Amino acid sequence: VAVHAVPSPSRLAAALLPRHALASGNPNPQRMAGITAAAEQGVLVPNVARTVPLSEAIPALTLQETTGLPKGKLVIVPAR
Repeated sequence: VAVHAVPSPSRLAAALLPRHALASGNPNPQRMAGITAAAEQGVLVPNVARTVPLSEAIPALTLQETTGLPKGKLVIVPAR
């Protein structure tokens, strides 16, 4: 008996990247306007764990990958 199962892209991503959530969508002007309005009203607030300069990006990313689930987003600021 042979079984050929083809997982959906989201199930495949969940199996390969169990620590990450997969979100997909079809952006259009109406949806983007709603997201923009939510951000401007303070309803949509990103969870920022750390902000580091570009020169410290590699160590910060390495630390984030090796310490388990991140507590928020890592923001990398380019040099000025």
